[in-house]
Amino acid sequence: METVKSHLIEKTKLLKDNSIDLPKLEARLLLAKTFNKNLNWTYLN
Repeated sequence: METVKSHLIEKTKLLKDNSIDLPKLEARLLLAKTFNKNLNWTYLN
């Protein structure tokens, strides 16, 4: 379970780093998707 959580955290960091190059709206959507997955994962487990 910790591996999945770590993987999500790494993905979030990558998205934050890439958000500088992406349009702001697209970056927000990507981050929202990541956080939603993280929240769903937390509630399901």
